[in-house]
Amino acid sequence: MPEGFQALVRLALSAVVAKQKLFENFETGWPGFIVWGSTGLGKTFVGRVVGKLLGLGDVVKDCRTATERELLSRRVLVGSGRYAVVRSPYLDLPFLVLDEADKAQGEVRRGVFQLLQGDSYILIEGERVPHRMIP
Repeated sequence: MPEGFQALVRLALSAVVAKQKLFENFETGWPGFIVWGSTGLGKTFVGRVVGKLLGLGDVVKDCRTATERELLSRRVLVGSGRYAVVRSPYLDLPFLVLDEADKAQGEVRRGVFQLLQGDSYILIEGERVPHRMIP
């Protein structure tokens, strides 16, 4: 059997097993992992495919351009002079690709690395904001 065809068969079998395992953990989220490699290997593409397989839409967030409000949380006025921290909808996703996390800046960088530490929350303005990611 040609080498390219063997690789395609292995990839297809891996996809079947991965899809089965991914759906088993859909409600609680999955352990986090870091995919590292040279530019152009398809890391982001694979993340997009997994997001589509799970029916989640676009799950890739570029940390170079993300803002703290967009990726982590924001403060909103809830009453006369009172504010509350509202968590980002991204923190409710069971699967999220934090693309270019090593190039994040400021509060986004701090938040991304808090997500990867394994706590069930991140600290935003002194408040514990829960998330579903499990490193």
